[in-house]
Amino acid sequence: DIKSLSTSYRDPFAGNLNLGVIPTIGPFLLPYFSGPLLKTYPKLKLAYIEDMTERLTDHLLAGQLDAAILATQPLDPALTCMPLYNENFFVALPHSHRLCGQDEVSLSDLDDVQMLLLTEGHCLRDQALSVCSTATQNQAVRATSLETLLGLVAGGHGVTLIPALAIRTGCISELGIDIRPISDPQAFRRVNLTYRKSHVRPQIFDSLTGLISSKLPPSVSGIKV
Repeated sequence: DIKSLSTSYRDPFAGNLNLGVIPTIGPFLLPYFSGPLLKTYPKLKLAYIEDMTERLTDHLLAGQLDAAILATQPLDPALTCMPLYNENFFVALPHSHRLCGQDEVSLSDLDDVQMLLLTEGHCLRDQALSVCSTATQNQAVRATSLETLLGLVAGGHGVTLIPALAIRTGCISELGIDIRPISDPQAFRRVNLTYRKSHVRPQIFDSLTGLISSKLPPSVSGIKV
C-alpha cells in the first residue's frame, strides 16, 4: 500500500517484504534464516509465499512479490538474481536396495533404476531428469511433495533424488530410508535470490543474500561473490 511504499523509500529495511520460495527449498531453508532476519531487520513486515517456479516468476513480474528463492536462472530480461548456495543431490533408497551396500553412488549406478519424481512444474523434477537421464521414471507416481516421494521410497517403490538440506527432515529417520551421496560433481543445483531489476530497494537484496549465506549449515556450500 501507499503507506508501506513511503516507509520503504525512507528506510529500505522497513515496510512490507513479500518473499516467494519453492516447496523443495522453503521447509528446509527458512528455519535457518527467517528468525535472524526478523531480529536483524525488526521493521520489516515479512510475508512468505510458497509456490512453484513458474507462478512465483509471474508474481515477481507482476510486482506481487519482491523476491523469490528459486533453483533456476531467470529467463525474463526484467529479472536478475544473486547466487545463494550450491546444493548437492543425494539418493534416497529403500533399505533393501542393492545400492545400500555402497558408500556413495555414481550416476551410472542409477541407470535403469525406478526413479520417483515430482509432478511437472516442479524444477526439482527437471533437475532430477537432467542428472539421471538414463534412469527409468516410475510412471505410476505423480507426487507433489518430497515427503510423499520419501514415503514411497520407504515402501520400496523406487528411489529419488533429495537436496542436501532436506536430509535433516524428520521423516527420513522415521521411515528408515538410506541416503547416499552422489560421486559425480555435476549432481547439484544452484539456489538464487531472484528479483526485478527495477525494484526500488535493491540494497535489501544484497543484505538478504549476505544474511542467508551466513546462516547456511555445512551441508551446503555458500557462494563467494
